[in-house]
Amino acid sequence: VAENGANEGAEGQSEGEGRKGQLTMIDVIASTTEVQAPGYPPIFKVSVPRLDSDFTGSGDLTAALLLAWCHVFPDRLQEAVTRCVSTVYDVLRDTLEVSQAREGKEGAGAS
Repeated sequence: VAENGANEGAEGQSEGEGRKGQLTMIDVIASTTEVQAPGYPPIFKVSVPRLDSDFTGSGDLTAALLLAWCHVFPDRLQEAVTRCVSTVYDVLRDTLEVSQAREGKEGAGAS
């Protein structure tokens, strides 16, 4: 997993950077020496938006999902990784939204 920001884009900002140089994308780079199904490359990159928060347990979730998806798609690593990354992103995004909503309610009740 690499945080994106190495390629120069418009106005001198890196493609993966937002305002004030903050990274906005995370790149997942994967490869395999196993023969893949036709149309599935042995090396590829999947990019996902970076969420501005810290999470606990996301590595465990990623490992479990990747193991499960690789079992379902043994000769399509790109499919397995894409589904894994998508699911982890959705779970973390939903967790962040719920957390922010709770903070908003607690902050409103404190006044």
